[in-house]
Amino acid sequence: MPVNVRGPLQGGSLETDGSLSSQFLTGLLFALPLAGSDSFIRVKNLKSKSYIDMTLEVLQKHGIKIENKNYEAFSIPGNQTYKPAEYTIESDWSNAAFLFVAGAVNGNLEIQGLNPSSFQGDKKILEVLKTCGVKFDFDGLSYHIKKCTQLKAFSFDATDTPDLVPPLTVLAANCEGTSRIKGAKRLIHKESNRAKALMNEFLNMGIEIKMENEDTLLINGGCIKGGLFDSHNDHRIAMAGAVLGLNAQNPVRITNHRAVNKSFPAFFDVLNELNVRIGYAD
Repeated sequence: MPVNVRGPLQGGSLETDGSLSSQFLTGLLFALPLAGSDSFIRVKNLKSKSYIDMTLEVLQKHGIKIENKNYEAFSIPGNQTYKPAEYTIESDWSNAAFLFVAGAVNGNLEIQGLNPSSFQGDKKILEVLKTCGVKFDFDGLSYHIKKCTQLKAFSFDATDTPDLVPPLTVLAANCEGTSRIKGAKRLIHKESNRAKALMNEFLNMGIEIKMENEDTLLINGGCIKGGLFDSHNDHRIAMAGAVLGLNAQNPVRITNHRAVNKSFPAFFDVLNELNVRIGYAD
């Protein structure tokens, strides 16, 4: 840094690696329709394909044409024009996952505003809850989650849904037995190295997490002690610490709790509305 960027975009052919994040491809898909000539993108090992589906849906609503060739290549005509459109921003399944887990481990809960037909990959939280034995239903407006007193351990591949790993780790801590979550490599380059953050902070809470084959977390459910929990200035780690504290023997004190402001500023207010006792040190 600093980086200087000079246009205009010319278009052309390029190849990108999609294994680290789909967000680099998303940026190109938004920008290249405005280039002066056609573009062709080859993508290797694309992850989080559901987010590319969301991107293409938005672009289509605004009059942009892109040909998706099995997520391995994208053909993008240049000199396109964005057209005005009306679009409703969906509620976030990634943040809602923490509330689903909170309801499953600590009490009945109603969650409104989620689109059951969403392209968002993190709605797979429902599949995991069902595997664990959690009862829930959808009445057309709200999801109703019932507390489960005997949560069963689970196995889940989170390679395409890495944001689910923090809430699923909390769920696993409350399950009987050892749960397996694959996709730990996708956690390294987030707001923190979430794999290390989860392993360190959950161990402080009395929950052991081991790494298997460099890509799978093994979480042994058990007694959650409570204590000091460092958010690593990461919004999803902070939320995981809060939900983990719901069943802790002692209070959980979260450092840098305001990290939640990145995606869910009202998170602790929502917990407070759910009668979770919260105190603030600053």
